[in-house]
Amino acid sequence: MNLVFEPHIRSGLWITLVIAGVILLVWYGWRRPPAITTKRWAAVLTGMSFSLAALLFLLLNPTWTAPVPPPAGKPILNVLVDSSASMSTVDSGTATRFDEATKLARELRLLEDRYDVRVRSFDDSTELAGDLAKVEPAGRQTDIAGAVSSCLKEDYPQGQAIVVLSDGVHNATTGVDGVLSAARSAQAMSVPVYPTTIGGDTAPDDLELFTVRPTDLSFVEQDVTIGVSVKQRGQLTDRVNVLLVQDGEELKRQTVTVGRDATVSTKFTVNEKDAGLYRYEIRTEPIPGETTVANNSVPFLLRVVSDPIRVLVLEGKPYWDTKFLVRTLAIDPSLEVDCMIRLRDDRFLHRQLRLDADDANEDVAAAANTAGPNAGQDDNESSNTSRSESTTFIDSPSQLIGSNEALSQWQVIVLGRDAEAFLSEPLVQSLRRWVSRDGGSLVCFRGSPVASLDENLSRLMPVRWSQSRERRFRPQLTDRGTSLAWLNPAGERDGAIIANLPSLVSGARPERPRALASVLARTDSADPVVSWHSFGTGRVVAVEGAGMWRWAFLSPEYQNYEEIYATIWHSLLRWLVSGVGLTPGEQAALRTDRVSYTRGETVSATLLLRDDAGPESVPKVVLTDGSGTERDVVPVPSGDEPGVYDVRFGTLAAGRYEAKLKGETSEGASASVGFDVLDFLGEKLDVRARPDLLQRLADDSGGAMVASADIGSVGELFDQHRTANRPLRVQRVAAWDRWWVLVGILVLWVGTWTVRRRAGLV
Repeated sequence: MNLVFEPHIRSGLWITLVIAGVILLVWYGWRRPPAITTKRWAAVLTGMSFSLAALLFLLLNPTWTAPVPPPAGKPILNVLVDSSASMSTVDSGTATRFDEATKLARELRLLEDRYDVRVRSFDDSTELAGDLAKVEPAGRQTDIAGAVSSCLKEDYPQGQAIVVLSDGVHNATTGVDGVLSAARSAQAMSVPVYPTTIGGDTAPDDLELFTVRPTDLSFVEQDVTIGVSVKQRGQLTDRVNVLLVQDGEELKRQTVTVGRDATVSTKFTVNEKDAGLYRYEIRTEPIPGETTVANNSVPFLLRVVSDPIRVLVLEGKPYWDTKFLVRTLAIDPSLEVDCMIRLRDDRFLHRQLRLDADDANEDVAAAANTAGPNAGQDDNESSNTSRSESTTFIDSPSQLIGSNEALSQWQVIVLGRDAEAFLSEPLVQSLRRWVSRDGGSLVCFRGSPVASLDENLSRLMPVRWSQSRERRFRPQLTDRGTSLAWLNPAGERDGAIIANLPSLVSGARPERPRALASVLARTDSADPVVSWHSFGTGRVVAVEGAGMWRWAFLSPEYQNYEEIYATIWHSLLRWLVSGVGLTPGEQAALRTDRVSYTRGETVSATLLLRDDAGPESVPKVVLTDGSGTERDVVPVPSGDEPGVYDVRFGTLAAGRYEAKLKGETSEGASASVGFDVLDFLGEKLDVRARPDLLQRLADDSGGAMVASADIGSVGELFDQHRTANRPLRVQRVAAWDRWWVLVGILVLWVGTWTVRRRAGLV
């Protein structure tokens, strides 16, 4: 034990008290009273001196310190060994990455005389591994974040460290952010992480097939283009045969040339004469030496309808954008268009473009192949589609859209600028009902439709707007926008083409979007350009900026992309109609957001009913797998919206599935859906080691990267970390906090007082 002083007062004040006490004591004892003997006077002064010294000594707060013994037991050393499928990769020689990790784990077990070494294997879950020789590296996913977090569930007073033996291929849903979050949690708990990178830049030899748009909606006898891309990893071949298959029968075949680590695109055109749901499969012929053939085919679902989609355009301030939008919509043979334009406050032009009922479909098929508007044609010559056109003048919009029943004839309503003349309070209420209950889609294609949004209309929009000076901008796709084919039809996955299109202009600045809204494109200053959100069973889309019509008149270097304007609107409308609501003539529809899922994901569908008479009238859904086994699934209501039900299939085994409505509603284009459940292939295809991710894991946790050859240095690094971050704990006890100290001071004071009293000084 050591005695230290921790004064309760400043040293200057304590010295002052010492000097003052000595002066007073000297002044008091300078003259001895005649009535007291010299010997007794000396005893009095001695007692007073010791009493003063005791008080001054206590003011210094003398404290006994003694080191606290460390907690019983050894520090914990958690060794995490990656056992996912990527660890079965052989980088060189014959040993796999898992074999090397097992060898390193054995070396770490030699530290058991100093640490409690606990070896765990992990892939998408973590468990203790008694004998790594019995562990098979076949995990379907790598979750480094989950493995590190599992070691942090309990805080060990002895201290702990984590060693990660992995290639760093983290492909869990938590992403890189999950790994960094786990590292920060480890640092907060003073748990260093020491990763070791196992593996190198080994890349598999493989062919992968993917399609940008796996589903589409078309009109009968309309040509539909199926775009497909072939990606080659490594160099297996220079030519690939791509096949279009339906019901096991080959329909078309193309041969494409592909280089090393390159991606090439091709396309097929299909045409169906009858309404219904058609499933196609695009596949490549297998190449010897491929890592896997599971990604050599992709499904494509085509929903063909016989009744056209009806679109209403409301424009309060005519502009070139409106003219080009209407003529672009008129080209599409699956659409019927109504356009109402405000001429004066009491005069509106209503233009109707209807498909000719006597059309023999040859013209429709030819028009379907028309990519975009031709700038040199008049409106009546912009398409070969046979249409009947009528133009009337009306005094009030309520004559056309004045009731809920009137709105139900359209599936999409497009709002232009200065739409106050159309958006009366009754119509806004009808619009809200039409979107939320009838599954309609509302598109604001030049930003805010009115100068000032009221509360009812504002709740319908995905963003709010504030007035600002006029500005020009170019959109840039977000990750979500890139994944949607209709926003990037040119196939440029980085959005480079759209970023180089003519700029748009806006006079209103969109503010931060609503909490559940999705932003598909932004400006350089991160303002939303294209945003949307679900409102009940429908969708509302806001497209910022005027001048998009100029996208049909591109500079010579971008003339190959002149069709982008028409393709964007074509894709947008199909995305809206196929994703929500009921198409014309449909009484029930079964929808899924995707045509393929990864094994382990929850699979679900949405059932829409036009006439919902209650739970007892809801049909069951029959789920059939590839072997023909059927299972009935009961739909459950989705929220408070009538006619919308969730169909929950749960997690399914890998395979091909079809779901269809049971009973009288089982016929029709929307009465069935098909989807595939696939094994996760990331562990086979993405096997390049990620030392950068493991380095960030080490840095953010307070640990360090350790080379395979220096694995034995983990013990020294851990000891250094404990010394720096776990200082020696000591126990402190005040020296005066003893009974005998207090009794001694009390005896001294009483003795001095007694001597002075007997001498007659008190």
